Amino acid sequence: MKRIVLFAIAISVIAMNSYSQYLETTKYNLGVHYSSCSYDPGTFTSYPTFDVAKITTDSYLDIAVGQNLQTCSYGGYWYGIQRDNNGTGQYWSGPDFFTEWTSGSNSKQITNAVFGQLRPGSEYLDLAIPRIHQTEIYRNNDGSGISGPTPAQTLSGQALDAAWGPFDQWDGSHDLAVTSGTEVRIYKNLVNGYVSSSPYATFTNISASKVLFAEMSTSTYPTSNSKAELITANGSTLSVWLNNNADGLSLLTSLNVSENITSIAVGDINNDGYNDVVVAYANYVPSGYVGAYLNNRDGSLNTNAIWTASTSGGHQVAIGDLGKPGDSTRNDGWNDIVVVGRYAIINVFINQTSGSYFTSSPQQTTSFSWWGSTRKAVLADVQNMGGLSVIYATNPAWYIGDPTNYGFIALHRHTGNPAPAPPKNLNWTVATGNHPLLTWAGNTERDIAWYQIYRSMNSTSNWVLKATVGASITSYTDNEVTYEPNPKNAVHAYYHVKAVDNVSNASDQSNIIDVPVNGLLSKRAGASETLPNSYALAEAYPNPFNPSTQLEFDLPEEGFVSLNVFDVLGRKVGELANDFHAAGYHSATWNASNVASGVYFARFTVTDEFGKLKFSKIKKLILNK
Repeated sequence: MKRIVLFAIAISVIAMNSYSQYLETTKYNLGVHYSSCSYDPGTFTSYPTFDVAKITTDSYLDIAVGQNLQTCSYGGYWYGIQRDNNGTGQYWSGPDFFTEWTSGSNSKQITNAVFGQLRPGSEYLDLAIPRIHQTEIYRNNDGSGISGPTPAQTLSGQALDAAWGPFDQWDGSHDLAVTSGTEVRIYKNLVNGYVSSSPYATFTNISASKVLFAEMSTSTYPTSNSKAELITANGSTLSVWLNNNADGLSLLTSLNVSENITSIAVGDINNDGYNDVVVAYANYVPSGYVGAYLNNRDGSLNTNAIWTASTSGGHQVAIGDLGKPGDSTRNDGWNDIVVVGRYAIINVFINQTSGSYFTSSPQQTTSFSWWGSTRKAVLADVQNMGGLSVIYATNPAWYIGDPTNYGFIALHRHTGNPAPAPPKNLNWTVATGNHPLLTWAGNTERDIAWYQIYRSMNSTSNWVLKATVGASITSYTDNEVTYEPNPKNAVHAYYHVKAVDNVSNASDQSNIIDVPVNGLLSKRAGASETLPNSYALAEAYPNPFNPSTQLEFDLPEEGFVSLNVFDVLGRKVGELANDFHAAGYHSATWNASNVASGVYFARFTVTDEFGKLKFSKIKKLILNK
């Protein structure tokens, strides 16, 4: 058996612009080849492909790599990510196993590698490898890696590409679409670790070189009704096919770009909750193009691109949140675009959040002395730091005449540890006990530690931290207040949520919601209908007293109230308040039946959620028995 060589090297950037840098200018190469291969520029080809997902029990993402060598063939190689010395997870190690076929066999080439949810409820993904002659499925061994080298299941028939997705309504698992070029076959997930051995549905009317499942006609926020549409590319034609309740496909959109489509990426560009589509297209010349098409919120696409750009060598496109315009230190929840092309030119377009969303010129460009073209590009958080790195596969530059110029997988890390994006889709309903129940969409960053829930009373300026919940929790019930359906009796409770990562970077706030509630504005009898303008502690009444007296205090905003009574020696003899209070007019009564006659002092303090003192006051009390 021939020896495998795995190497990782760093190559310096030779060209970049002066904009804020979102991706590091250092490139880490993962190259794999047989050391004993003879080099033949006339017949040698090396076309690597890959996919990234969590397949082991550690917290880091893993990678599956497939590569084809005609002069010394080998098939699928699987690599698990490992941490480097400072724990940032920038390299991959491996292989764990590989498969091999007859040397020089073009009829068995790997065409893609795609991870999917084969088994419901498993957090570890499984793998499909489409090949020219068949599709192979490899199951995850419950977090110990992909089982092999023998596939768990083999599906016969030509496979130019494959994609996982919920063809029927979401049941916790993915179905598999495979294109032969002249037809698309759907294999239904049997929810037992296998897909159907024969196609559940075959669409002979769909010719495609590329297939992709994506939620198009339903919101990107998951529901029990979520299902995926099929997106295909054939030459210069992009098509979206409506999923007719898992029993058929009908054409929603067909549009033509000027050249051959080389890559498709899906993501929400305008933050309306629906996936949009970005395509890269080129006729395999140094120049390339990229265009973005918005979803009409029914799954169909506006056939007029909202944005296009010319990209030097642009062949592969990926979508994800790399940061704010001009600021790579904070994710903003708006998807950006990375285009990787011939000559290893990387163009980064940052979403401007309005207008056509992207500028004609990239916000960051890097290029290297590499003459091969690219085959696939993915944005993924391989460092577990919340920042997306770009991983891409390159074809060989065989005509340079250097036998080390094999195709490889390359990685550019994100430039830092950005603060999380604001949580999206904050909404509310009424829970048991008539309390407001808040829900939001969980963040996609891999380093989220918790969420903070803030509330403000009758305004959107006096925010108080009400609760902190873990990263896996995306709901909160406010048991301090109750929903008030009658607007005449209601006051306003405003809420927003922030995401916090594991180094305490907090996101910007989510959208603000307004909940009508009853009783948030605490009132004494005869008090004003409006909030107080300032803090106050009134004189006790009656005073002198026996045995009880009342103390009234005003809060212009909610805060932590401490109201205690001390004797002349400084000993606490009464506790009247020691918790958060809503903005408004409050009162507390001290019953002094268990203490002797004398002089006492009531100490009143208000602090915010961080313990900062907002107000303090002391009043003298006289008890006469």
